Amino acid sequence: KSSHISAMVQRTISTMATRSRSPTRAPFSYSESLVPPVDSWTFGSALQNLENSEVRTFPISVNGGEVCLSMGGVVSPFEISSLSEGNARKSLTLRLPKPWEEAIGCMESCLLHELCEQTEHFFQRPLTENEVEALYKPCSQKKDNFPRHIRVKVNTSGFHACRYWDTERKLCEPPADHANFTWNAKIHVRALWAGPDGWGLVLDASDLQTQSAPVVECPF
Repeated sequence: KSSHISAMVQRTISTMATRSRSPTRAPFSYSESLVPPVDSWTFGSALQNLENSEVRTFPISVNGGEVCLSMGGVVSPFEISSLSEGNARKSLTLRLPKPWEEAIGCMESCLLHELCEQTEHFFQRPLTENEVEALYKPCSQKKDNFPRHIRVKVNTSGFHACRYWDTERKLCEPPADHANFTWNAKIHVRALWAGPDGWGLVLDASDLQTQSAPVVECPF
């Protein structure tokens, strides 16, 4: 676990504890306009994982609706990938613009605090704050002064297949290569998963609209 995440979690837990003792609400944060506050999320009844019975999945909603993040100007520096060849569910890394760096970092910190408050519900056993933090599998990564990256899943086939849109807002075929594209992206915060060896968020890219594509020059 990186020292940055550890320090961030401890600061957030301390801040949240201070807020809970305060009679007034904390000032509005710009990040709240991008991501619904985690304390407004509803975690549905646990669903068993068909591939691993020890893992449970908790659907996430806010006021009965899906939690969808509409991100503009995200960049995919790499191609989509999967651990096994032929897998229709692939991973895509997105580099976040500045406003989303704070919003996603705040979301993860608040989520860690929420899990610390409800360890028996999610893990079926009491855990310390340090244990919850050690089990967390972050959905984003921030190193030094480089932009924060977030990793999402892209379904390439099936009912929940990611939809691709061109600059004219028309449906189009996915590109052969995703590297160095700039997108408008709709990210569905679908669920939280928890098991004996870890926990984290399930993030699906439901829609990707091309903002700009890499220019390929003829080598001749």
